[in-house]
Amino acid sequence: MVSDPALTARTRHRRVLAAILLSSLLLNGFHLQWGLPNGNTTWAADAITPMTPLSVAKKSFAGRNSGWFYFKYPIGHPLLLLAAYAPYLGGLYATRQFRRPEGQYPYGFAHPERALSTLALIGRGVSVLMATASVALVYALGAWWFEPAVGLMAAACATTSMGLIFYAHTTNLDVPVMFWMLLALWCGVRLMETVRWRESVGLGLAAGMGLATKETAIGIVVALPVFVAVAQMWRLRPWSAATIVPAVVRLAVGAACGLAIYGCATNGFYNPAGLMNRFRYLTGTLPREFFGTLVPRAAYIEVTSGPTLATHLRLLRELAQAMVDAVGVPLCTAGACGVALASVWRPRVTLLALVLVCTFYWFTLASLPLVAVRYILPLVMLLTLFAGAFLVALARLGQMGRAAVAVALLVSLVHGASVDYLLVHDPRYAAEAWLRQHARGRTVEVYNRATFLPRFPADVEVSQPKFTHITRAGLAERHPDFILLNMADSGRITGHYDVFEVGVKRRPENEAFLRALLNEELGYRRVVRFHASTRLIRDDVIRSLNPEIVVFGRS
Repeated sequence: MVSDPALTARTRHRRVLAAILLSSLLLNGFHLQWGLPNGNTTWAADAITPMTPLSVAKKSFAGRNSGWFYFKYPIGHPLLLLAAYAPYLGGLYATRQFRRPEGQYPYGFAHPERALSTLALIGRGVSVLMATASVALVYALGAWWFEPAVGLMAAACATTSMGLIFYAHTTNLDVPVMFWMLLALWCGVRLMETVRWRESVGLGLAAGMGLATKETAIGIVVALPVFVAVAQMWRLRPWSAATIVPAVVRLAVGAACGLAIYGCATNGFYNPAGLMNRFRYLTGTLPREFFGTLVPRAAYIEVTSGPTLATHLRLLRELAQAMVDAVGVPLCTAGACGVALASVWRPRVTLLALVLVCTFYWFTLASLPLVAVRYILPLVMLLTLFAGAFLVALARLGQMGRAAVAVALLVSLVHGASVDYLLVHDPRYAAEAWLRQHARGRTVEVYNRATFLPRFPADVEVSQPKFTHITRAGLAERHPDFILLNMADSGRITGHYDVFEVGVKRRPENEAFLRALLNEELGYRRVVRFHASTRLIRDDVIRSLNPEIVVFGRS
């Protein structure tokens, strides 16, 4: 029996892709129980806590057209998490373990710690699936834009991104919005070839859910329809009703589906005034007299004349550093070389990618203006596409080229897997063990937010003074046995947000207190320090990852 070489190649190709996706799933899901159980608190900054989806649903649908918008971001992903929660909550209700929801702990659960941990794991599981699906989309884009070998290489590069791996372990919105943006991009590039119902509706739904998850999706969504329209106007020449009308109808239906899903996922049909007030809030046009009645939190957004040249230069430097932090130097170098290669090999693909980078930068990063690894995950995925193209070309140069590719992938894999190592060795675990051994029956004073604190044993008395009481005189009155400080959140000691005001308000008394504490001038000395060392990931890349915990004791 003679084997078909093409069939054998496709089989091998599918096996390699399956191995890559399985590796991504394992890296994203390893030690998913990080920091659990922990009540309604999570160790990841700005992550959705377990009870937030229930609270969002209750507050959002409490009053029709109230003008109120409850959540910091659009409520699309909390509602998606609530749908994922539904089978588990239904089981608890059927077994009488969750009958009367309450606003305070234990929230109506018969076994609150177990229930809250399960909800947290469900939410993180959704992020794991979206992260792994994003790797599959990177493969699909690479295979479509270049060739299947590039798709495989790009997927392998995306799998090792430390930003993707870390945020797959959390319920932050950054992995979900990245997934929807990549899905919209996949449907969009397919529509540039042929306008079909599946891609038209898919683009609308992905764009709608992306914007309903986080408005940063507009950085990609805003450019795709323009590219689709231009591509189809070029392909359908000479224009006639027989060719134009079907394409327009399909695209219009897709756009209508996008608006429908956006309206449902943002509660816009039930509370249109709330959605409109959110737009006014984001653009800085909501009058201050409405704050407190329509906005549930301090307003951190101030729309001015736009970034200056110095701000743009700072953002570009931070963007370059964040790219290196996300995938490491080898893949960043390969990505830059891949852009140069693709500009000759696939000029239209390169143009599309560069335009998407520019629109994402302008509408997302420059409007904050701020750069962090989690904000640039879509750009990281685009970079891996070009890194894959360059690495494939390098591997075809011979044995030395293949060896260089193997080293680059190995280095990037170790870089990404370091996230899982740091999660397992989180310093808060060591701090908890120390507290159980040395702080029983003692008083421990803390100043950080719960997100940055370890879980305290039941027989340890924990106190957290008000912001204005974090002074020398206040400490002398309280006289705790220990002070526990998370250095990643030390800025919370010296500054805070005034209610409904813009910017951090620094307090000189608190700044003097922190300096004196660190210099051991308050009658407290460093007793122990916890920190997991690694040279592959900088400590300040993600504040929730590998924080430094310091315990001070009375001298």
